[in-house]
Amino acid sequence: PRGPFACARGPGVVAARLLSVVVLYRRGALSFEQLEPLGELTLRWTAVAWNDESLANLGADYDQ
Repeated sequence: PRGPFACARGPGVVAARLLSVVVLYRRGALSFEQLEPLGELTLRWTAVAWNDESLANLGADYDQ
């Protein structure tokens, strides 16, 4: 593993980081590319305007 998952200590940390990638993707803050199935995942930050309020509201839709 490389990138944000390389130093993950345990499956809980991996799951939390993967969930954060999904949430950021849904919010349009990042995009990703995977050239082949189960291949390396390349993340790219795409957010034009990202502020403290955006960060504070991350995951709020999961509270419902």
